[in-house]
Amino acid sequence: MTKNNEFDETEEVTEDAEDETEEVTEDAEDEAAAEDAALTESDEADTETEVKKSTVNTPASKNNKNRNIAVIVVIIVIVLAVIVLLTVNDVIGTGTGTGTGIDAGGGSAQGVVAKVGDAEITQDMVDRETTFVMFSNYGKTLDALAPEEQIVLKNQILVYFLVQSELVKEHLRDQGTETLSAEQQAAVEESIDKYYASIENAEATLSAMGVTREDVKYFLELNEYMWLYQQEVLAANPVTDEEVQQFYDENQSYFVSPAQISASHILIMDADHTPEKRAELEAILERARGGEDFAALATEFSEDTGSATKGGDVGYFGESNNFVPEFSAAALALASVGDISDIVETEYGYHIIKLTDKQEATSQPIDEVRDDIVNYLGEIRTSEAAAELKNEIDVKYYVDVDPATGEPPTSLPEADEAAPEITAETDPSAAGAVPEVPVAE
Repeated sequence: MTKNNEFDETEEVTEDAEDETEEVTEDAEDEAAAEDAALTESDEADTETEVKKSTVNTPASKNNKNRNIAVIVVIIVIVLAVIVLLTVNDVIGTGTGTGTGIDAGGGSAQGVVAKVGDAEITQDMVDRETTFVMFSNYGKTLDALAPEEQIVLKNQILVYFLVQSELVKEHLRDQGTETLSAEQQAAVEESIDKYYASIENAEATLSAMGVTREDVKYFLELNEYMWLYQQEVLAANPVTDEEVQQFYDENQSYFVSPAQISASHILIMDADHTPEKRAELEAILERARGGEDFAALATEFSEDTGSATKGGDVGYFGESNNFVPEFSAAALALASVGDISDIVETEYGYHIIKLTDKQEATSQPIDEVRDDIVNYLGEIRTSEAAAELKNEIDVKYYVDVDPATGEPPTSLPEADEAAPEITAETDPSAAGAVPEVPVAE
């Protein structure tokens, strides 16, 4: 596992960030909103998210970079929980067992919610680290979640990140590693600077959410301790070739990039579908087929302002996409790069579409993805080993816990009805730009 990793660029946000984060995300959101109004069936989906996935789409390497164990803790466990939370509209209850978790009013007089060996974890630490993770992964504040969901997410941060990381620190101290090396400390400071430089008005934006440089530093330091622990775990129990082959064979869908096209369009908006508006686009179509530059025409005439600024480009997409059916069918029916469709009528008005690229489905051979699989399996192994340290090191919670696990509830109870389908509106992987957390190199 390497340490020059970053949070996934694809695990981002489609809804508006709260006021504190708008300076970072508003340009991307404005552009997405303009495209969405013109093109998507739900008026919410971001048309730029259907990009070609050319890397291994495992939880370990969506951006083809090795993940550190701290990111695995957050991404595999916590982020998956947030995806679920963001798709649950009707939530009943706040936890399982007897309590509601760390916001239930428990804790010691000093605000301590858990103790790992001699290390204390306070409610304030949980609140700030949860806010930091939510913003860094989604560009959102905690207000994006319902109060019940916030409790669950904070419990996730407490149990799977803070407690697990402190277990690792305590274990390493027992092994003689009291502090990080000077090189690691310098790398952490450099990463902090990079993170703040990636955010417009960083100090004000983060401070408004209660996130300080010390919070970012604490997160990155825990990452370094986790990296040290991973070296120990994998030295004793390395990932084998047989395990890599088995994972590859059993998870082929991760390694297949479906057939995709890219297209550009020109839209004349007219929900009433009047002959006059159609005639306008017919004149533009004649010019495009006559050899005029399609991108220039889109920039001049298209009323889909989001894509017009890019020459009408709506990005890559395949059979599964968020476009309205008429648009999708017409685009996918184009046979050759450079072909321009007839006029396509949708609920938004009239479109013409140009096919700009066409890519066949591909499957990555195991040799191309071996390192990604090794890192992913190694990180899972390390996370599991870290969780088992609670059998060696005392963990005490000062909040209500689930009697079945001895830990605060980390999932919502099952609702009476199934959660709604994940859409581009609610799925954080449907992107708008959010900051990344550079990991110490």
